[in-house]
Amino acid sequence: MERNKGKGKWIFARHSHQRVLSFYKYIRDQEIPVQIAEEDSGENFDVLEMVNGDVKNPIFIPVTVDVDVLVLQQQWCQNYCKEHNYALFELSKLADLGG
Repeated sequence: MERNKGKGKWIFARHSHQRVLSFYKYIRDQEIPVQIAEEDSGENFDVLEMVNGDVKNPIFIPVTVDVDVLVLQQQWCQNYCKEHNYALFELSKLADLGG
């Protein structure tokens, strides 16, 4: 997570299904109206949370077998570097580190 002046908030986090279930139970106990899959559905999946500088529009993606987390993480990193004017280098092997 990072917050920079003028750059908004950037988050790439993977939340375990236990954490998501705990959050759901907390929301349910607060009697806040929310639509979410029932906890006894039998499906346990982690959830990706991505924020690209716009806190008002977070993205939540259930991590299922067809979701490529690595590709999403790489895209998020590329967007982060572009937004912050950072150069992004990808190392293909340890020798690229110069040691």
